[in-house]
Amino acid sequence: MTDLVRWNPYTDLAKLERTFDSFLAPNLLADNLFGLTQWKAPEYWPLEIDLIEQDKAYLVKASVPGLKPDDLEVTLINNVLSIKGTIEEDKTITEKDYTLRERHFGQFARSIRLPLSVEANNVEAVMSDGVLTITLPKSKEAQAHSKHIEIQHKKEGLVNKIKKALPVF
Repeated sequence: MTDLVRWNPYTDLAKLERTFDSFLAPNLLADNLFGLTQWKAPEYWPLEIDLIEQDKAYLVKASVPGLKPDDLEVTLINNVLSIKGTIEEDKTITEKDYTLRERHFGQFARSIRLPLSVEANNVEAVMSDGVLTITLPKSKEAQAHSKHIEIQHKKEGLVNKIKKALPVF
């Protein structure tokens, strides 16, 4: 069975950026031999999130394994939610001991403008098993904008009307 997955262009762009970064990084051996400046990682790397809309609230989920709540900063200013943090590099392992190194370390940040206004005084953030979940209750005005519209099933459609009108041979 095939599942449908919502396409997120930002995820693809982040993967493309990482590919270009690894391709365009200068040869570090040549840098060390000739005293050239070494390639520098970006100051911040993007945090991937999920934004879920419910009837009365938005949920934002972000995977932040190994971090404690004190390692993160979450702010809501003018309906823009920002998440910042730092993942410390493991200093017990020397660079020459790595065979493969893919994990991010350093600072990360992500800001997202929420589609509708939220009640800033009632925002809650909870961390469990490496997942940060932020609950942002919608304002009463925002809740009034959404309305469930029931779809009715009409038994006799246009095709059936035409079939009835045609003579049977």
